[in-house]
Amino acid sequence: YPFQFSGGMKQRVMIAIALAGSPELLVADEPTTALDVTIQAQVLDLLARLQAEHGMGMLLITHDLGVVARMAHRVGVMYAGELVETGPREAFFAAPLHPYSRKLFAALPTAAQRGSPLDAPIGSVPPLDRHFHGCRFVERCPSAFDRCDDEAPTWRQLGAQRVRCHLYDEVAVPRPLGRRTASAGEASPARRAKPVIEVRDLAVHFPVRKGLLKRVEGMVKAVDGVSLELVPGRTLALVGESGCGKTTVGKAILRLIEPNDGEIVVDGEDVRALPQSALRPMRRAVQMVFQDPFASLNPRMRVGEILAEGMASLGVGADEAGRQRIIESLLERVGLSPAMRWRYPHEFSGGQRQRIAIARALAVSPRVIVCDEPTSALDVSVQAQLLNLMRELQHERGLAYLFITHNLAVVDYLADDVAVMYLGRIVERGPAARVLRSPAHPYTRALLAAVPRIEVGERKRELALVGEEDEALPVRDAALSLAGSANELPSPLKPPSGCHFHPRCPRASDICRIRYPAEESLGGGHAVRCHWPHEHAY
Repeated sequence: YPFQFSGGMKQRVMIAIALAGSPELLVADEPTTALDVTIQAQVLDLLARLQAEHGMGMLLITHDLGVVARMAHRVGVMYAGELVETGPREAFFAAPLHPYSRKLFAALPTAAQRGSPLDAPIGSVPPLDRHFHGCRFVERCPSAFDRCDDEAPTWRQLGAQRVRCHLYDEVAVPRPLGRRTASAGEASPARRAKPVIEVRDLAVHFPVRKGLLKRVEGMVKAVDGVSLELVPGRTLALVGESGCGKTTVGKAILRLIEPNDGEIVVDGEDVRALPQSALRPMRRAVQMVFQDPFASLNPRMRVGEILAEGMASLGVGADEAGRQRIIESLLERVGLSPAMRWRYPHEFSGGQRQRIAIARALAVSPRVIVCDEPTSALDVSVQAQLLNLMRELQHERGLAYLFITHNLAVVDYLADDVAVMYLGRIVERGPAARVLRSPAHPYTRALLAAVPRIEVGERKRELALVGEEDEALPVRDAALSLAGSANELPSPLKPPSGCHFHPRCPRASDICRIRYPAEESLGGGHAVRCHWPHEHAY
């Protein structure tokens, strides 16, 4: 049955259903949006191989420019119901023409932009039930002039590219898109405050019951001995494949899931030992933003009621009038109008609902926010707006973030520290610059190798792109690629003996199959669990 399959397996089943009729054209609508980087690589490799074997055309609908760079031969950019730019992949990535296309590239998070806001488009896509007199992007375009308000642009041909924009009526050669590169010396600040939360040897095991009497026949070790610290003003990114236990860690810290073992120390007190009735101070100090804002917001309550509910429960605000003033201030701070408090969740866009979820978390003045994949379903421009907001709030309030994600580009931009999780355990941790630039664990290297890059042209042989000859080019280190049906994440019900990663590791030896590696310090706060860390390091 479908529920017995992983996300990547379900997507392959959908591809098989689509191919059953031997189509000449395959429409792939966001086929990898909610998948982690390794499963995404599996799906994209499969699509590229099937396209080459069957000679079919493919319409790939996506908001991930890395996927576009890896898969597309031609690119079309759509805004407010119409195409605004088309062209070959190489020309588009070298010099995007339309101001909206350039804003999409500017909104991409990178290490070079760490510490500075992303250049996200202001506002949102206009509603499509209105009549447009001029350019549809005019209200958000930094280069708009009077003609853009009154006259809709027609197509202009510039070499192999076409664009709808008045800027090119008399301009023949567009400027190449400049991209900043990260300096080798970038590092997180050395200053570290006392941790708000210390998690020590956290374990969450779920019983597996079978038979008529529902006897316990095994334990799923979703989290198995995780330790981490959350420090004011810093972001710890928890990364890994789907099913590795990241979300379970976040929920266990808030005791939304009861841990089996370990300590959760908040301000020097182990809250795991407290009864549920004594958790109010911790609930106020630690809040969570969930992956799906629509599912986490009560559809029967107005936004103002949603924000006020937690405040009243935890005793925030002197009275109802005081809480309403706080709600108005919060909505303005997250970029929404105070009048929107009378609306229901279904009346908002995905990015607006996620802003409401952040406002709900901030309503009780927490010191820690657990963010569970808050940007995974958002396009790059809305993601950039949300990341800018989170960064500003952290600087203003000294918030500590536990940022659970599989988007390594966001990690590179936002995180101060990174913990890489595999099958319930942290296998590598340390400052973001060291873990992402000099990964020591082969699993971390495999995750980084699976990320689609947006560079094309001279550097394309470093990438897993589909070439003009329809040949899939290898990733940077094919030996470390986790793509492939034989390399599924093992079940946490029966994890492999020794190092849990050894069945997928190209450099595993006998000791890896026998003994789980102890944590080894590499200096500078960088630590790894691997028998051969120095051989794997870049």
